Amino acid sequence: MAAVMALIASASAAAPAMPDHKAQTEASRQAILGFARLLFIEHKPQEAFARYFADDLIQHDPEIGDSSHGGEAFLKNRWEKNPEQFLPTNQYSTVVDNILADGVLVAIKSHVFTNPQDPGRVFVDIWQVKDGKFVEHWDVIQPIPPFTVNGHSMVIGPLEPGRVKGGPADAA
Repeated sequence: MAAVMALIASASAAAPAMPDHKAQTEASRQAILGFARLLFIEHKPQEAFARYFADDLIQHDPEIGDSSHGGEAFLKNRWEKNPEQFLPTNQYSTVVDNILADGVLVAIKSHVFTNPQDPGRVFVDIWQVKDGKFVEHWDVIQPIPPFTVNGHSMVIGPLEPGRVKGGPADAA
């Protein structure tokens, strides 16, 4: 029994100290706030990606490549193929509804409009943070529909007149 206790004691002594959850959450929160400021307020996507994406970022969006340059390449290619639909990213309009941070995970729920006629999409982006950089990314993207059956908006605040309660017939 003494040998088992000694083994447990030596194993726990050798284990690295776990970072304080509150401190990690605050560090992650600062990273996501800095990223959001550069991307959505200052409209500097390349600077945001360079500052906050780890070189070996793991990307779970099937349309975007891994690495810190995957997002840049995706946005550039999409704009080059469909310039009428997708203005340059510095001209997007994005409204951030929520920013969440818990330990090494951060998330943003937002709605993004890529041109003046775009009805928009709701995004939920989730990142894992390590040393102030995003090392892994997941997202869920849903188009904002022209109407909702239940009359509730997918975004914070009311929908435009005619975009609630059952669709075009109700808008008349």
